[in-house]
Amino acid sequence: MLHFPQRLSANHEAIALMYLEHLPADRRQPVLDELEGRLRAERHGAPAVYDPLRFLKKLCDAVTSGAFVENLGVAVRAEREHARRSEARLRTLDAVVPVELPPPDPNSALVQRVQRLRATQAARTQKP
Repeated sequence: MLHFPQRLSANHEAIALMYLEHLPADRRQPVLDELEGRLRAERHGAPAVYDPLRFLKKLCDAVTSGAFVENLGVAVRAEREHARRSEARLRTLDAVVPVELPPPDPNSALVQRVQRLRATQAARTQKP
């Protein structure tokens, strides 16, 4: 599954697929990541990309000629991988079955101390 830059419309994605189909499968996502990285760079002062499809075409031509070098897309890929790992960890945590703990020992000094603290706190909050 390819991850397209958020700025591309569905129509742009369809056109982008026509450019990408001429590239080896393992180069398609890096090209899209490079485009996303370049579009994000605008927020940090890079000149605006007024025609993202033209820029994508130039990236595809660079792949074909052997001149393509990943640069801005590296951070985009790293961010996506980090999000994927985080989601996987959350799914793992969601799958954890809660452990049934035994009731606290009422004769424990720690339990008695907590009960006294709770009683003191309750008495303080009830005073007018």
